[in-house]
Amino acid sequence: MSASEVELLRRYLNKNHKYRHNQIKIDDRCLIDDRFGMYSVEAFGANAWMNFAALTGPGSIDSGSFLYDMAQKSYLWSYGCNSGGYTSVLRVAYIPQFDTLIYNSVFTILFGSYLADWDSEDNIMRAAIGTEPSVLTCCWSSRPFWQFHHMGLGETIGFSTKLSQNNQYLYETSGLYGYRMIHVSLIGDPTLKMKYPEPPSDFKIISSTISADSAYINMMWHSSNDSDIMGYNIYRTDDYSNKFQKINSSIITDTFFTDYSANFGKNIYMVRAIKNQKSASGNYFNLSEGLFTETDLPKINFTKMTAPLFNVYPNPVSDRVYIAFLQQTLTRFILGIYDLNGKLIRIIGAGRIPPGRYLYSWDLHDINWAKVSAGIYLIKFETNESTIVSKIFVY
Repeated sequence: MSASEVELLRRYLNKNHKYRHNQIKIDDRCLIDDRFGMYSVEAFGANAWMNFAALTGPGSIDSGSFLYDMAQKSYLWSYGCNSGGYTSVLRVAYIPQFDTLIYNSVFTILFGSYLADWDSEDNIMRAAIGTEPSVLTCCWSSRPFWQFHHMGLGETIGFSTKLSQNNQYLYETSGLYGYRMIHVSLIGDPTLKMKYPEPPSDFKIISSTISADSAYINMMWHSSNDSDIMGYNIYRTDDYSNKFQKINSSIITDTFFTDYSANFGKNIYMVRAIKNQKSASGNYFNLSEGLFTETDLPKINFTKMTAPLFNVYPNPVSDRVYIAFLQQTLTRFILGIYDLNGKLIRIIGAGRIPPGRYLYSWDLHDINWAKVSAGIYLIKFETNESTIVSKIFVY
């Protein structure tokens, strides 16, 4: 292929990311280009027919040509077999044509002599995943057969790879040779699923509150535009290297969540959409990729804070401002951000609060979630008893 190794890797990672975020639209169909038919007592193409029927349904399988049909249609799965060499499958695929023809498939299966020698300099299986716009995996299948049907109910292709590598007696097929040998290997990302719901968007922390007896963080996001979205899950960790834990007890059907068990220090959140995914094999709950946001929740020693206080810091600010105050009576309040003309920019907090010390934060975004421009803004704290106004300079 004409592109460098670095460029091919960059291309692969970019299309992998796009596919996971539902930005590559692929028809829910499969293509089989079987140039062998019956080979003595073996039927190599049967491996594709039996898997594809379980993945997209028998009515969604085209018997056609790799070289010509992918330029007209897109395919979730594709299978091609014929006499092979290191760089080609006769009348199916050729490395020199990867730069000129469109191979519009995601999960690709090739079969022919020498293809599984992927340590050769221009191996066609490695080259396949470097094509544009969509090929993400490639494997050599038919001696023995691979088993992909679990992906129809949400498993990864890595699960199918491991099962196919270990299979010897569980699934009987017409692939007479090669059981449990080293060539049964996957080229591409083993964590890929067959389907990905479109994730939500614009996930943000909108406020955090600390009092002497509680601390909580409010967050919002925009809903997924995908169909059959059931709701969302929220996960939390204190470090990206640690495992995320789900913190909602039931599916969130709104686009707003309050974490009443937030930890002091760093809180990293992830939101994922949950789709009722339909496939030829049934329905299952399918999680989208996650969106992330984070905030720090400082620990305050309230016992040492005895004087009345309304404090805004840092000031000036470029990222996030904190508003700390002491409330001495039970009251209703509104904490809002205004420009110098008195126009409301954002409500940070409102409601009924008991006596105590509180900490709120503002991420410098307006009511439409657009970051405000540099300048002077007013932070106004209104209660039944009084109004406090403080200036904040955003740079």
